[in-house]
Amino acid sequence: MDITVVITALDEPYVNKTIEGIIESDNGSLKEIIVIDDVSKEPISHPEARVIRNEGQKGLVWGRNHGAKLADSEIIISIDPHCKITSKKRWLSTISKRLSEDYNCVAIPRTYCLDPIAWQEIKITPGSKTKWDWKLDFNWANTPGPYMPAFAGHCFAFTKSWWEECGGFDTGMKIWGGENIEFSLRTWLFGGTVELVDCFVAHWFKDRFQYHMPNNILLENKSRIAESWFDEYTQKFYGAVSMPRGSINFGDIRDVLRIKSRKQKKSFKWFLEKFKPELQLY
Repeated sequence: MDITVVITALDEPYVNKTIEGIIESDNGSLKEIIVIDDVSKEPISHPEARVIRNEGQKGLVWGRNHGAKLADSEIIISIDPHCKITSKKRWLSTISKRLSEDYNCVAIPRTYCLDPIAWQEIKITPGSKTKWDWKLDFNWANTPGPYMPAFAGHCFAFTKSWWEECGGFDTGMKIWGGENIEFSLRTWLFGGTVELVDCFVAHWFKDRFQYHMPNNILLENKSRIAESWFDEYTQKFYGAVSMPRGSINFGDIRDVLRIKSRKQKKSFKWFLEKFKPELQLY
């Protein structure tokens, strides 16, 4: 199956190196690279990428949704603009093989750290898998098996069919933060899987984020996740963040609840039991 790679970028110094690495890794299945330029000070340009420059800054979540809508392939890989492909020719074939077997799988490459100046992977990994707590703070984990409760957002692959069936990424999520957990929950509860595949990317873990984030945005995104998906456990989130329910503006979730009522196959309680060792919430 053809593959589209989507990159959302804002003032990213290594975006062209990321693009070049993707091109070098092509095994013949790469159809296009779409770059959503979220109004970088210096406009992004690359001769082998389709660059869409936003008229106003819209945020990472919007960019990923827009890129997926534009994608002209069944397989879509979302990747950060500061990643190096370390598995070369094998990464696209590994992802394609897994998603060809199960269209409702979200496939996650393993992660190395990246030295961006040397553009060299550091063969240490922050963790093979990921987890979160009742505050919806994200962290790394090392547990056996391929399945994980949530994926990190720097590189993940999915089919356009599954993305459409799930209703895309939640458009009510603002700027950045939590969208990886939200789509992971959506996938698991709608009958899909989130799992590691046997290829690697190296990611630059920055100490500063490009987007200006008002203090309450991330908390609002997290509250939106809890209100949408936690069911009878919603109060666990508010207890963890020490705030009363109703005190955080999480926006309008009616669209999320509508698709949830149509598509949900498994309960949040089932999810908690499945990932009890990883989440360690009890």
